[in-house]
Amino acid sequence: MGNNLCDEARKNIATAKLSTEAINCAPSRRPADPANDKKSSKKLRISAVHATGTSHNPSGMKLSTSVGLDVEKSTSAAFLEAAKEYNEFEEKVKRTVYLDNLSLLATDAVIKMALNQFGNVKNVNFLTNYTVPFDIPQSALVEMETEKDSEYVVNMLDEFPFMMSGMPRPVRVKRATAEMFNDRPRKPGKKLEFCWVGPTDPDFHDVRRFKLISKRQEMENLALIKNQLHEEALLAKHQQDNLNCHYRKLESIDSVIMTGWVNRLTRIYNLNFDEVY
Repeated sequence: MGNNLCDEARKNIATAKLSTEAINCAPSRRPADPANDKKSSKKLRISAVHATGTSHNPSGMKLSTSVGLDVEKSTSAAFLEAAKEYNEFEEKVKRTVYLDNLSLLATDAVIKMALNQFGNVKNVNFLTNYTVPFDIPQSALVEMETEKDSEYVVNMLDEFPFMMSGMPRPVRVKRATAEMFNDRPRKPGKKLEFCWVGPTDPDFHDVRRFKLISKRQEMENLALIKNQLHEEALLAKHQQDNLNCHYRKLESIDSVIMTGWVNRLTRIYNLNFDEVY
């Protein structure tokens, strides 16, 4: 009986070993760990990238270096082009004069005809002042052919009063600056930085004070322009009255001559008409 028990125990042990091996060899039915899957997929992608870089770059040079060189070349070319454009703009500024106090009736043809006696005019660009709600006289940027012509225009119009379209005020002229051009290019290498200033910023009170000062100066500018327009209107009225008075005098003299009263006046005042006229 003892032998039978030993044989049965051996059979049970062998059966248990076989079942354990079967369980280990069988595929697992548990859900896969997503973290492990990501790590494995990441390793596969990294190896694929390394393989691609090795296959397409036989020289062994890093791809980032070549891309950086291309970017540097394009940046330097763009900088040289911008520098060339700005140099041409500076030459244009040197050839340009700024005309102010122009008549509202002045046109491109009038300005070109008036300034062609001092040099060749290439272009006339009228500027509109949008900062004031008044019909103030126009201003213009006039580009001459050479810098010497622009200097001659400034010297002549500063020395002698010069009027256009019959306006009672002379035209003012000075050398143009880069800030007068609305289409001026940006200077190469110059960067503009902006930032919002809130109530908690240390510069908030200074910015607020500058804003109030600018508003006050704007109101003062409006008042000065309004006073200037009023004075010019009075001057124009006075000159028109003088012109009308002289015209009536000439009409009276002409009527005296045409009606024959001049002969009677010469006899009365003992004058010789041939000597007077």
